[in-house]
Amino acid sequence: MYQNIASSILRFIAVVFAVVFLVFGVFAIVECVKYKDYVTFEADVTALYNAPSSTETTEHYIDISYTYNGTEYKTTQQVITDYKVGDKIKIRLNPDKPDQLAGNIKMLVFIILAGVFGLISLIMGLVSFFIRKVKTA
Repeated sequence: MYQNIASSILRFIAVVFAVVFLVFGVFAIVECVKYKDYVTFEADVTALYNAPSSTETTEHYIDISYTYNGTEYKTTQQVITDYKVGDKIKIRLNPDKPDQLAGNIKMLVFIILAGVFGLISLIMGLVSFFIRKVKTA
């Protein structure tokens, strides 16, 4: 009896985690679709610095500048890669509002992969559930 209860609880937890991963994946796909009309452009790294956080790690930031249609723009971006002042980086910007940049695409890809993992886990869990139901019927 306790085995059945423990097994049911573990399956429930697995399904909850799968659904959470799936929701994050769908969110990331929606974000990527939002950026589909953005154009790739080149920007210059003008400064870099670390902001202390509440953990042992630090958050890395860079200041970038770029000129689009004759207007110069400057902004700060959080990054996960090391850069040097003077580096040229690729950014994606909204051509209708050039001060709007796309989010961190690498992070969105990671979240999409987590969503795929969630979908696969959810499907496997549901198949397992129905196979057990058929066997016990």
